[in-house]
Amino acid sequence: MKDFLLRAYFGSHVAFFKVLPSLSGIACYCILFLIYRLLTHHLNRLQKIIQEDNFAIHLNGYLADLTKTVKLVKDMNALLSPIIFVLMTFWITGIFYNLSKLIFGNAFPDDLSFASTICNILSYSVQFLILLILSSEIPVTVSKMKSLVLQVPEDQFYYHWHVFPNKTTVPTVFLLIPKFDNFTDDVTVTAFGILKLNRNVILVSVGTIVTYELLLIQMLER
Repeated sequence: MKDFLLRAYFGSHVAFFKVLPSLSGIACYCILFLIYRLLTHHLNRLQKIIQEDNFAIHLNGYLADLTKTVKLVKDMNALLSPIIFVLMTFWITGIFYNLSKLIFGNAFPDDLSFASTICNILSYSVQFLILLILSSEIPVTVSKMKSLVLQVPEDQFYYHWHVFPNKTTVPTVFLLIPKFDNFTDDVTVTAFGILKLNRNVILVSVGTIVTYELLLIQMLER
């Protein structure tokens, strides 16, 4: 009975620290990828609208649809935010812990433990990078929409405004650019609202890990 309880305990321990974070990470990847594909669809649609002669007339309907999508993405990011925070904390802690074990020469009783540590470092690092890459591409997609609008001459907006003064209200570039800036902030993925996930986080994380390991090595050499 005692052996059974010990096996159950260690089995649940392995499931919690190995299986659950990986499954949660995969679920986050799928949701973030769907968000990215959804915004990419709007980007492609905007490209087609701009190529049309009367593109400004279709912008109102496009912006209405994009606003609904951004609200949906913002709500989904709010749900993912605490999960992403926990996953990032777990992965970074795992990377620190396993890298620290590599520094100690007598930390591995056998080759299997050494191989397990290497696998953990690679696994945590890859999962962390995938999360950051997917998260950073989402606001970049909205920024590409802004760049497309900026490429359209302002006089074309005013041209459509004068041709159709009574039929519709056409947004100008001066109104569109702040709107896209707000959209970029709304779709940006955050970790518990504390940290915005973008490509700069990769450099900060790598720098922090390297600094920690160098300090640890210097302390051990004394």
